[in-house]
Amino acid sequence: MKILAIESATESASCALTQDGKVVAEFTLQNKQTHSQTLLPMIDAMCTMTGTRPEDLDVVAVSRGPGSFTGLRIGAATGKGIALPFDKKMASVPTLYGMACAIREAADRLIVPVIDARRQHVYAAGYSAGKDGTLVEELGECVISASTLAGKLQTLDKPVLLTGDGAKAVLPALLEAGLDVRVCPPSLCYARAAGVALAAEGMAARGELISSDAMAPEYLRLSQAERKRREAQNPAGHPAENPKESPTGKEA
Repeated sequence: MKILAIESATESASCALTQDGKVVAEFTLQNKQTHSQTLLPMIDAMCTMTGTRPEDLDVVAVSRGPGSFTGLRIGAATGKGIALPFDKKMASVPTLYGMACAIREAADRLIVPVIDARRQHVYAAGYSAGKDGTLVEELGECVISASTLAGKLQTLDKPVLLTGDGAKAVLPALLEAGLDVRVCPPSLCYARAAGVALAAEGMAARGELISSDAMAPEYLRLSQAERKRREAQNPAGHPAENPKESPTGKEA
Protein backbone atom coordinates (compact mmCIF):
# COMPACT_ATOMS: atom_id res chain seq x y z
CA MET A 1 0.00 0.00 0.00
CA LYS A 2 1.37 3.39 -1.02
CA ILE A 3 0.35 6.33 1.18
CA LEU A 4 0.91 10.05 0.77
CA ALA A 5 0.64 11.77 4.15
CA ILE A 6 0.28 15.45 5.03
CA GLU A 7 0.88 17.05 8.43
CA SER A 8 0.07 20.75 8.85
CA ALA A 9 -1.51 21.02 12.31
CA THR A 10 1.41 22.90 13.89
CA GLU A 11 4.23 25.18 12.73
CA SER A 12 5.83 22.16 11.04
CA ALA A 13 4.90 21.53 7.43
CA SER A 14 5.53 17.90 6.62
CA CYS A 15 4.76 15.38 3.90
CA ALA A 16 5.73 11.73 3.64
CA LEU A 17 5.45 8.80 1.28
CA THR A 18 5.27 5.25 2.65
CA GLN A 19 5.15 1.88 0.93
CA ASP A 20 3.78 -1.03 2.98
CA GLY A 21 4.81 0.59 6.26
CA LYS A 22 8.26 1.67 5.07
CA VAL A 23 9.00 5.40 4.98
CA VAL A 24 10.21 6.01 1.42
CA ALA A 25 10.56 9.79 1.77
CA GLU A 26 9.71 12.53 4.24
CA PHE A 27 10.09 16.29 3.86
CA THR A 28 9.66 18.64 6.84
CA LEU A 29 10.08 22.41 7.10
CA GLN A 30 10.00 24.51 10.27
CA ASN A 31 11.04 27.85 8.81
CA LYS A 32 7.99 29.99 9.69
CA GLN A 33 6.67 30.08 6.11
CA THR A 34 2.96 29.48 5.78
CA HIS A 35 1.80 26.00 4.83
CA SER A 36 0.17 27.43 1.71
CA GLN A 37 3.68 28.36 0.53
CA THR A 38 5.40 25.10 1.40
CA LEU A 39 3.14 22.05 1.24
CA LEU A 40 2.49 21.72 -2.49
CA PRO A 41 6.11 22.43 -3.55
CA MET A 42 7.31 19.88 -0.97
CA ILE A 43 4.85 17.24 -2.15
CA ASP A 44 5.72 17.90 -5.81
CA ALA A 45 9.47 17.64 -5.12
CA MET A 46 9.03 14.47 -3.08
CA CYS A 47 6.91 12.77 -5.73
CA THR A 48 9.31 13.83 -8.49
CA MET A 49 12.34 12.48 -6.63
CA THR A 50 10.62 9.15 -5.91
CA GLY A 51 8.97 8.83 -9.32
CA THR A 52 5.52 8.77 -7.78
CA ARG A 53 2.42 9.85 -9.71
CA PRO A 54 -0.89 10.70 -8.01
CA GLU A 55 -2.53 7.75 -9.72
CA ASP A 56 0.06 5.45 -8.08
CA LEU A 57 -1.22 6.28 -4.60
CA ASP A 58 -3.59 4.04 -2.68
CA VAL A 59 -4.40 6.46 0.16
CA VAL A 60 -4.00 10.16 0.88
CA ALA A 61 -3.70 10.66 4.64
CA VAL A 62 -4.18 14.02 6.32
CA SER A 63 -3.72 15.15 9.92
CA ARG A 64 -7.28 16.26 10.81
CA GLY A 65 -6.62 18.11 14.08
CA PRO A 66 -6.59 19.42 16.68
CA GLY A 67 -4.09 22.16 15.96
CA SER A 68 -3.77 25.40 14.03
CA PHE A 69 -7.10 26.27 12.43
CA THR A 70 -5.47 27.73 9.32
CA GLY A 71 -2.92 24.93 9.03
CA LEU A 72 -5.57 22.23 9.29
CA ARG A 73 -7.71 23.84 6.60
CA ILE A 74 -4.71 24.08 4.26
CA GLY A 75 -3.77 20.46 4.88
CA ALA A 76 -7.31 19.20 4.32
CA ALA A 77 -7.72 21.23 1.13
CA THR A 78 -4.37 20.04 -0.21
CA GLY A 79 -5.14 16.39 0.50
CA LYS A 80 -8.62 16.62 -1.01
CA GLY A 81 -7.21 18.34 -4.08
CA ILE A 82 -4.86 15.40 -4.67
CA ALA A 83 -7.35 12.63 -3.84
CA LEU A 84 -10.50 13.88 -5.56
CA PRO A 85 -9.41 13.91 -9.24
CA PHE A 86 -8.11 10.35 -8.96
CA ASP A 87 -10.92 9.06 -6.71
CA LYS A 88 -8.47 8.05 -3.99
CA LYS A 89 -9.57 7.10 -0.48
CA MET A 90 -8.43 9.28 2.40
CA ALA A 91 -7.42 8.69 6.01
CA SER A 92 -8.52 11.37 8.46
CA VAL A 93 -5.84 10.91 11.12
CA PRO A 94 -6.18 12.47 14.59
CA THR A 95 -3.13 14.71 14.93
CA LEU A 96 -2.22 13.53 18.44
CA TYR A 97 -2.59 9.89 17.45
CA GLY A 98 -0.31 10.43 14.44
CA MET A 99 2.30 12.01 16.72
CA ALA A 100 2.15 8.98 19.02
CA CYS A 101 2.47 6.56 16.08
CA ALA A 102 5.72 8.26 15.06
CA ILE A 103 7.34 7.22 18.36
CA ARG A 104 5.31 4.15 19.31
CA GLU A 105 8.49 2.11 19.77
CA ALA A 106 8.67 3.79 23.22
CA ALA A 107 6.32 1.08 24.45
CA ASP A 108 7.42 1.13 28.08
CA ARG A 109 5.87 4.57 28.71
CA LEU A 110 2.55 6.28 28.23
CA ILE A 111 3.00 8.44 25.13
CA VAL A 112 1.44 11.87 25.74
CA PRO A 113 1.47 14.19 22.70
CA VAL A 114 0.78 17.83 23.61
CA ILE A 115 0.22 20.77 21.27
CA ASP A 116 0.10 24.38 22.41
CA ALA A 117 -3.55 25.50 22.29
CA ARG A 118 -2.80 28.95 23.78
CA ARG A 119 -4.89 30.60 26.50
CA GLN A 120 -2.87 28.50 29.04
CA HIS A 121 -4.17 25.22 27.60
CA VAL A 122 -2.84 22.41 25.44
CA TYR A 123 -4.36 19.77 23.20
CA ALA A 124 -3.43 16.43 24.72
CA ALA A 125 -4.07 12.69 24.59
CA GLY A 126 -2.42 9.57 26.00
CA TYR A 127 -1.57 6.24 24.35
CA SER A 128 0.04 3.02 25.52
CA ALA A 129 1.27 0.10 23.41
CA GLY A 130 -1.04 -2.88 23.07
CA LYS A 131 0.13 -6.47 22.98
CA ASP A 132 0.21 -6.49 19.16
CA GLY A 133 2.20 -3.24 18.96
CA THR A 134 -0.80 -1.06 18.22
CA LEU A 135 -1.64 1.96 20.37
CA VAL A 136 -4.37 1.93 22.99
CA GLU A 137 -6.01 5.24 23.91
CA GLU A 138 -5.73 5.86 27.65
CA LEU A 139 -6.63 9.56 27.60
CA GLY A 140 -8.95 10.86 24.90
CA GLU A 141 -8.25 14.00 22.88
CA CYS A 142 -8.94 17.08 25.00
CA VAL A 143 -8.24 20.76 25.51
CA ILE A 144 -6.79 20.96 28.98
CA SER A 145 -4.69 23.01 31.40
CA ALA A 146 -1.32 21.72 32.60
CA SER A 147 -2.55 21.20 36.17
CA THR A 148 -5.63 19.27 35.09
CA LEU A 149 -3.55 17.13 32.74
CA ALA A 150 -1.21 16.33 35.63
CA GLY A 151 -4.17 15.15 37.71
CA LYS A 152 -5.45 12.89 34.96
CA LEU A 153 -2.01 11.36 34.40
CA GLN A 154 -1.67 10.74 38.14
CA THR A 155 -4.84 8.67 37.92
CA LEU A 156 -3.38 6.57 35.10
CA ASP A 157 -0.26 5.96 37.25
CA LYS A 158 2.20 5.26 34.43
CA PRO A 159 5.58 6.72 33.46
CA VAL A 160 5.09 9.37 30.78
CA LEU A 161 6.86 10.26 27.55
CA LEU A 162 5.98 13.78 26.36
CA THR A 163 6.19 14.90 22.75
CA GLY A 164 4.99 17.96 20.87
CA ASP A 165 5.43 21.71 21.04
CA GLY A 166 3.45 21.92 24.28
CA ALA A 167 5.83 19.65 26.21
CA LYS A 168 7.84 22.44 27.84
CA ALA A 169 4.66 24.24 28.91
CA VAL A 170 3.22 21.27 30.82
CA LEU A 171 6.45 19.71 32.12
CA PRO A 172 6.72 21.79 35.35
CA ALA A 173 3.18 20.92 36.43
CA LEU A 174 3.72 17.22 35.73
CA LEU A 175 6.99 17.14 37.68
CA GLU A 176 5.41 19.04 40.55
CA ALA A 177 2.71 16.36 40.67
CA GLY A 178 5.43 13.75 41.18
CA LEU A 179 5.05 12.06 37.81
CA ASP A 180 7.87 10.11 36.18
CA VAL A 181 8.26 12.15 32.98
CA ARG A 182 10.65 12.14 30.06
CA VAL A 183 10.56 14.49 27.07
CA CYS A 184 11.40 13.46 23.52
CA PRO A 185 14.56 15.06 22.14
CA PRO A 186 13.99 18.13 19.92
CA SER A 187 14.64 16.05 16.79
CA LEU A 188 11.51 14.00 17.56
CA CYS A 189 9.40 16.51 19.45
CA TYR A 190 7.23 17.75 16.58
CA ALA A 191 4.37 16.54 14.41
CA ARG A 192 5.59 14.43 11.46
CA ALA A 193 3.87 13.23 8.31
CA ALA A 194 5.51 9.82 8.74
CA GLY A 195 3.44 9.33 11.88
CA VAL A 196 0.31 10.27 9.95
CA ALA A 197 1.16 7.66 7.30
CA LEU A 198 1.85 4.94 9.87
CA ALA A 199 -1.47 5.71 11.58
CA ALA A 200 -3.21 5.53 8.21
CA GLU A 201 -1.81 2.03 7.61
CA GLY A 202 -3.72 0.78 10.65
CA MET A 203 -6.85 2.73 9.74
CA ALA A 204 -6.85 1.18 6.27
CA ALA A 205 -6.54 -2.31 7.76
CA ARG A 206 -9.53 -1.56 10.03
CA GLY A 207 -11.67 -0.24 7.19
CA GLU A 208 -11.63 3.35 8.48
CA LEU A 209 -10.84 5.13 5.22
CA ILE A 210 -13.22 7.80 3.90
CA SER A 211 -13.99 9.58 0.65
CA SER A 212 -12.42 12.93 -0.15
CA ASP A 213 -15.88 14.54 0.22
CA ALA A 214 -16.01 13.42 3.86
CA MET A 215 -12.60 14.82 4.81
CA ALA A 216 -12.87 17.81 7.17
CA PRO A 217 -10.72 19.27 9.97
CA GLU A 218 -11.67 18.71 13.61
CA TYR A 219 -10.69 21.57 15.90
CA LEU A 220 -11.85 20.52 19.42
CA ARG A 221 -12.37 24.17 20.36
CA LEU A 222 -13.90 27.32 18.93
CA SER A 223 -11.81 29.69 16.84
CA GLN A 224 -10.86 33.08 18.29
CA ALA A 225 -13.34 34.78 15.96
CA GLU A 226 -16.14 32.47 17.08
CA ARG A 227 -15.28 33.00 20.76
CA LYS A 228 -15.41 36.76 20.28
CA ARG A 229 -18.74 36.48 18.49
CA ARG A 230 -20.21 34.44 21.34
CA GLU A 231 -18.82 36.85 23.92
CA ALA A 232 -20.45 39.73 22.07
CA GLN A 233 -23.76 37.86 22.11
CA ASN A 234 -23.44 37.19 25.85
CA PRO A 235 -23.51 40.65 27.53
CA ALA A 236 -24.24 39.17 30.96
CA GLY A 237 -20.64 37.99 31.13
CA HIS A 238 -21.42 34.30 31.58
CA PRO A 239 -19.04 31.89 29.82
CA ALA A 240 -20.31 30.96 26.38
CA GLU A 241 -20.83 27.24 26.21
CA ASN A 242 -18.70 25.38 23.69
CA PRO A 243 -20.28 22.05 22.68
CA LYS A 244 -16.84 20.54 22.10
CA GLU A 245 -15.13 21.78 25.23
CA SER A 246 -16.09 21.47 28.86
CA PRO A 247 -14.84 23.73 31.69
CA THR A 248 -12.43 21.00 32.76
CA GLY A 249 -10.87 20.91 29.31
CA LYS A 250 -12.44 17.61 28.32
CA GLU A 251 -14.38 17.04 25.17
CA ALA A 252 -18.08 17.12 26.00
